[in-house]
Amino acid sequence: MIKNILNKKVFFISFVLITLSNNSVFGQRVVNLDTIENTVYLGNFKLKTPSLFKSKYTYDPISNKYIYNTKIGKIDVGIPLVLTPEQYRKRLREESIKSYFSEKLDLLKDEEVGEDSKLKNLLPDLYVNSNFFQSIFGGDKIELVPQGSISMDIGA
Repeated sequence: MIKNILNKKVFFISFVLITLSNNSVFGQRVVNLDTIENTVYLGNFKLKTPSLFKSKYTYDPISNKYIYNTKIGKIDVGIPLVLTPEQYRKRLREESIKSYFSEKLDLLKDEEVGEDSKLKNLLPDLYVNSNFFQSIFGGDKIELVPQGSISMDIGA
């Protein structure tokens, strides 16, 4: 009898400990793989942001804040985002990086553009502000023209 009660207590304590220790099993995290974020998500559907939506930043000198609004014509859509100058600079930098890479990806996707113009637009021209450089090479512009191939050997 005492052994039966002891077994029930051990079983109950084991059950409680297992239940409390497995609290992170429930729920799943959704990982966003879209880094450009130029789409609107509706459930499982991805839609491009319509061209009617116009977003812009306005500066409020009284509060020293930047306000990010999205409008359709003269109608405000959504809640305005209020940013400090530091947040504004960070967001602007992130947007410029995203637009740069999306522009480069669009160049690679475009079938109508020739290969030479694709390579020309993918690699930027470099400028050196030096009279010595100009006297030796005859200009201050460095153009990168990729040629050749890349090979990889994997294994022994």
